[in-house]
Amino acid sequence: MIKIYVLSIFLVSSAVTAQVNPPQINKTAGNLTKGFMDSFRWYDVPVTAAYFYRNVINPDNIGDKIVLGPIGLEESLSRRYGNENNSSFGSMDKDILPNYIFHARLALNISLNLFTDADISARSYEKLFVFKKSLLYTYVLTEYVKNIVKRTRPDGSDDRSFFSGHTSTTFAAATFLYKELHDTYQTWDVTQDDKTLRNIFESVSFTTLYGWASYVGYSRIRDKKHYFSDVLVGAIAGTTVSYLLYDHHFGERECFLDNISLSKVGKDVALSFRYNLD
Repeated sequence: MIKIYVLSIFLVSSAVTAQVNPPQINKTAGNLTKGFMDSFRWYDVPVTAAYFYRNVINPDNIGDKIVLGPIGLEESLSRRYGNENNSSFGSMDKDILPNYIFHARLALNISLNLFTDADISARSYEKLFVFKKSLLYTYVLTEYVKNIVKRTRPDGSDDRSFFSGHTSTTFAAATFLYKELHDTYQTWDVTQDDKTLRNIFESVSFTTLYGWASYVGYSRIRDKKHYFSDVLVGAIAGTTVSYLLYDHHFGERECFLDNISLSKVGKDVALSFRYNLD
């Protein structure tokens, strides 16, 4: 989050230096602030607390570990296709591309808001912040499971094989971006009234995003960092997190998370779940 604030301050300062009209600066600051506030939900508090606990208070260990060994088929696949002396492109730092996408889009939104009349609203910023939130949620889930489940990597480097953080992060990013693009194609004047063209754009987006995510998963097996089930569970985890968060914030239909609420009952705090029988 510190990087976000530094980037925002830099761009706003640049706008002041360039003598941008004050209304443009106020509009940009208002959209940015509202977008951030709209991205916040009550459950962000415990997840953020879990993030800080994992990274600041107790970064090395989170309790007893469940020992999980690979099945014979996974070991066979690892021996057949794995090469621990090879480092695939998909095994680079898992956060580089998602963070680049986030910061590049944030800088573009702020710049367009400050220097042009482009239709950049608070919702545009909200989508960026929820995208970042989906990555943080996926990270927290992945790290806690890694510290609870003990599974030795195929190359024997450590016991944090289950489940794949590279795969969960990449699938989280791919899912969020695909759902965002899917909604964009529904309202974009180029594709809105042309179903064939819209399907082509969606197919290309799906193939590109999930093709990259699948390659990352394959590379983790190829580089003997994970077994097949590590990659499979990582893909499911990342996809589920982004799917739920996106639908909760931007979906037209009611999402599972909409039925969970936190309320105050007298002096107590209650967590409730609502289910519609209709």
